[in-house]
Amino acid sequence: MELEKKIEHYIEKSIRPRIRVDGGDIKYEGYKNETVIIGAYAGCATCVCCDDRLPRWLKSKLKKDLGIEVNINIKKHIPYYKKI
Repeated sequence: MELEKKIEHYIEKSIRPRIRVDGGDIKYEGYKNETVIIGAYAGCATCVCCDDRLPRWLKSKLKKDLGIEVNINIKKHIPYYKKI
């Protein structure tokens, strides 16, 4: 399986369900230059954990479970009614 597809499958099937349990949501948005791009939605979009904890956790999970070292870029998709 190609690396990008492997990462996408892992995030969608293993990581995303864990995030959704707490009222947040993330989606795989791409892979470029050894960086995984993740979209943060719902509760994740406004949570301060997306700034440092989530990227560190994702990076460690990808290294531990898939054996790959990548950077993580979180793009917060904040709804218009939450922007102040």
